[in-house]
Parts: sequence; C-alpha cells; structure tokens
Amino acid sequence: MNGHARRNIRIMLFIGSLLSALTACDPGGRLTQLTPQPPITTPIILGITAEAPGGGTLATAAAQMAEVTVAPPTPQPIPTIDPNLPAWTILYYAGADNEHGRYLWDDLNEMEIAGNTDQVRVVAQIDWNDGDPAGTTEALRYLIRPDADKAQVSSEVIARLGEANMGDPAVLADFLAWGITAYPANRYALVLGDFGGGWQGCCLDQSINLTGQSDHLSLPDIDQALALAQNQTNARLEVIAFAASLMNQVDVLETIQPYASFAVASAGLVPGSTWDFEPVLTQLNADPLIDGRQFAGDLVAAYVNYQRQLAGDEYTGMAAVDLAQVPAVSAAVESLALALEADPALYGALAADARRGAQKYGAAAVTDSERIAAVDLLHAAAIIA
Repeated sequence: MNGHARRNIRIMLFIGSLLSALTACDPGGRLTQLTPQPPITTPIILGITAEAPGGGTLATAAAQMAEVTVAPPTPQPIPTIDPNLPAWTILYYAGADNEHGRYLWDDLNEMEIAGNTDQVRVVAQIDWNDGDPAGTTEALRYLIRPDADKAQVSSEVIARLGEANMGDPAVLADFLAWGITAYPANRYALVLGDFGGGWQGCCLDQSINLTGQSDHLSLPDIDQALALAQNQTNARLEVIAFAASLMNQVDVLETIQPYASFAVASAGLVPGSTWDFEPVLTQLNADPLIDGRQFAGDLVAAYVNYQRQLAGDEYTGMAAVDLAQVPAVSAAVESLALALEADPALYGALAADARRGAQKYGAAAVTDSERIAAVDLLHAAAIIA
C-alpha cells in the first residue's frame, strides 16, 4: 500500500471518528406540532436542521491526540428534582443598544402572550436604545406577566439599572445570579442575544457610555460570566440558546460546555426575528416537566417553523447540541489536524482546498464576511479525503 493510500485510509478513519462523535438532541418529533408549515424538504440530521449541502453539522477543535480514541461523553451531574420548586426559569439577556430593539420588544410581547404558570417563569434583562419602543435608554429587568396586547409590554419592571454595558461579563454574571437566586427552579435556560460573530462572541452593545463606545461579550467574557454565576449560585444551566448568528462553532461550544448540558445555536446567520416565543413558551407551559434535551429540540423546531413561515426559507438552520459530546469531537478534530500537520507541504494545500471549497456560514454578511465566515467541518474533511 503506497503512502497516498495509507493517508486516505487514515483521513477516512478520522472522518469516521468525527461522525461517531457528533451528536445532538432529538427534536422529539415536534417539528410539525407548533405551527403549520410547508412540507419538510431539508433533512434533520442528528437533531440538526441543516443548511445544504453539509449544513448545521457540528465543528469543534482542541485536545491532544495523535491517534483517534473517542472518549466517552463527559459525565454530567444528575439533576436533583425538588418538588417544591418550579420546573423552569428562563433567563433572557439581550442588548437592544443597537438597531435590533424592535425585535426584542416583539420577543417580550410574544412571551407575554404565552403567559406563565407556577411551573415556568421568565425573567429578562434588556438594555434599550434611544428611540426603542420601551421609551428609555436604561437597562431594565422584567418579570414576564401574561398580556394579550401584542403592541405593548406590560410586564413588571423589577429593576432599573441605568445605562448598563451588556458586553461586560460582570453584568451578565450579576443577571444570572439575581435570576437564579430570586426565581429558583429545577432547571434553568439562558437565552443570549443579540448579534453574534462566532469566535468573536455576541451581545453587541453599541453605546456603553456617553462617548458612544461599543462592547460585546467575547468568548473569554462569556466563560468568566458563566463561571462567576455558577460559583455564586452552585446552579448549572440546562440549556444555553443563542439568538445570534454563527454561534454553533467549535470555540463557542467549548466555552459553554462546562456550564450547561445543551446548546441551541445556528452555524449560519440568524435574522433579528429569531424565535417566536409564544409557541415556545406555550408548549413549555403545557409540558413543564420535560428535560433540557427535549426543550433544546423544541427550540430547534420552533425556530425552523417560524423562519419558514416568515421567509419561506427551506434552508434555515438551527442545531440542538449535547455538550457532553464536545470533548470527543474536539479530540477527533485535533487528531485530524495533527495528521495534516505531519506533512505541511502536501497537506497544507489540501487543507486550503477544503477551506475554500467547503460549505461556508456567514459569507452573506454585509461586512467582514471573509473574516467571520466559518466552514462545515465534515464537508471540509470530505474534501481532504
């Protein structure tokens, strides 16, 4: 067997390891339960509603292995269910100090229409911008209350925080610690928005002080905030969902893996409308005892339903990811990288071809498309093979 053949076999073994390591939540067969939609033509692969041709597949990197040995999933603590506590607290954190304020206002209204129960509570922190429907430039904390008016937000304002930098990890950590302490539950889900840039982070705040400077949550910021909140509350998040673009990337998943069981994120661009939270919360209110795996899958189904209705887009993408599997994927990716690194003169050109030819995410961004765009991991690996 010549060297080229051996190299192909080895690369294919690595790709097989990637396939075996990739995992995601089953949407639970609920894709058609939320709202009517056109017939599904886009495949749901491994719980991922995909963008053609390789779309939605999970990409990761890290670890140190010359040969592939897929590690078992990272053990997760078994949740202790307290029958005296509500089932869920949803923590919604978003910066409207940008041009997306109207979308966040709609989100709050959708949450109000769904209402709440003694088993599901929703709290939110939003930093508003001048001209937004909220009529303030302050950051406000809300406890969502039922309200059928789709134009006005009538939920209780729990706290007025003044001008807050939503890109400061201390601000996110404080919100999480407050929400978990004030509204304890058996399970917690965090929704982060708005604007995402993959490895660059998310939650853009375009006006953090009188000088008009901007900030955002970088991945180290997110790591710091989640660690601080976890240390303060001793609570683990069940789900982290990103209402932001490009956040289903290796660096992001590795960052949040220590702090949550499941992630919901898109590898591609996400419109400002993100989710319709009315069917999401209506369904959770009706069946509050579901676990994080089911809820993450329901979020995928709800997003796809909504975006297909709005734009008729059969190629919209959102994924529910079991974060316990991320270290195994990381190890397989690192092994593939080491195999390519063994002969840069040969494999460097192959890697470049894969980077150019693989399915891209974020390439439609108006600016910085080449800098922020990511590629589909398995598609790139298949090109290399």
